[in-house]
Amino acid sequence: MVETSLGRIAIAYSVRRERISRRRSTVGRDVRRKLKKHREGDRKQDILYKVASLIEEIHLWSIAKLIKLLEDRPIHVVRVSEKGSLSADPFSGKRIDGYSPLAIRTAVRGTNRRYKVVKIVLWIAHVDGRVVERDVVGTINIGLKYLSSGGRPVALGSTGPMQLGRSW
Repeated sequence: MVETSLGRIAIAYSVRRERISRRRSTVGRDVRRKLKKHREGDRKQDILYKVASLIEEIHLWSIAKLIKLLEDRPIHVVRVSEKGSLSADPFSGKRIDGYSPLAIRTAVRGTNRRYKVVKIVLWIAHVDGRVVERDVVGTINIGLKYLSSGGRPVALGSTGPMQLGRSW
């Protein structure tokens, strides 16, 4: 999860714009000059470019190319829709009404002996006295969509002419 804080930046700039233009017209030269110095759009765009670069560094491979390469091999690839995967508890089947944020702050020591406070936000729900996390619920529910009652995947491996036969 990547937090950009764009909402807080927009609110802060809104307050600054209001303070600068209070009881003055925004047509005036000095007011326009002060507003231009803030470069709100440039800063927002810079954050978005940095987030895009971060995601690109994490995922240096193309998902579409990976799927195509796997489909060329004797591996059966199943595309699973994640629709509705967050709305039911995978353990009890009960409906999850909503998730609430749980913020965890921890100190991380860097290489230069300085400490940085890192904030981690988990989205949790309470179901039958248990605490479930949103990403875990979604992952389990997507996996359960394609498992049969016997525990075997519904999507079976390739049975092409050069493949081994089924042993079950």
